[in-house]
Amino acid sequence: MPHQPKHLSQLLAFNLTKEAPIRLAIGDSLPSDEIVYLHWHNCFELALCLEGNGIFSIPSEGIQNVSSGDVYVISPGILHYSRSENFGNSKWLWAYFNFSLLLAPFPLKNNWKFLEQMTTCRYVNLIRGGGEIRELLLQLYRNREDLEDCRAWGFLLARRLEAMFVQVMQKEQLLLAPAPYRPIAPERIQKALILISRNFSSKLTVEELARECGMSENNFRRVFYSTTGVSPLQYLHQYRCAIAKSYLLNNQFSITEIAYKCGYPTISSFDRQFKQLVGVSPRAFRQNRC
Repeated sequence: MPHQPKHLSQLLAFNLTKEAPIRLAIGDSLPSDEIVYLHWHNCFELALCLEGNGIFSIPSEGIQNVSSGDVYVISPGILHYSRSENFGNSKWLWAYFNFSLLLAPFPLKNNWKFLEQMTTCRYVNLIRGGGEIRELLLQLYRNREDLEDCRAWGFLLARRLEAMFVQVMQKEQLLLAPAPYRPIAPERIQKALILISRNFSSKLTVEELARECGMSENNFRRVFYSTTGVSPLQYLHQYRCAIAKSYLLNNQFSITEIAYKCGYPTISSFDRQFKQLVGVSPRAFRQNRC
């Protein structure tokens, strides 16, 4: 196995090869204000939260709060980013797979068609607590220096992913038709994403975000939606509610203080937007999770 990168920034650009069809690394703890901006990979990514709490964002799917032990499974080509929550740091095990190459010794014994299906339907899954997937990822990391050991553990992981995917397919009836073409241009809206992450509590407007990216408002709206699958304001509200959830899990602040910290001028506007995105009121969320 090749030398493993130590910093998250080193994980954002790489190519998996025949000699290295898998890459695993534990990312350094992220400060609360550090963010990994929208990016994508041409391979499968599994992200295991080892310590702390984080935010994982797939704009077209929304923003999820992730706790220690949780695992995100992401098929190739899906835009995403992660960051720590407001209280403390988070630490992650990042795993990238070219399963076709990794499982090459088993072509005659097994049918890996489900991996193509996961890619086609743009499969994303957050596994709370991680379960068996978490343990297999940890075993892979412990044996990362031996490619043949990685193949053996990767085989077990693929079989577990297959069983999980089949269950989800049956339950949710995922479509296997190719997803509509969506141009990916995160670099064109990156300045707006940075502005939102650093100033989400301020009164941001689409005009201001567009100006930051050097685009007209109409063009910015079009590029932002075609890139993320959501409008700029919807993304901003998703971001604010994700931060609010981390505040609500800690009893340090009142709901009124949290509303202000997350950019909502009134309790009613905070309550309405939070309930629309999360499904329950801020007060109910705190009571159920704390």
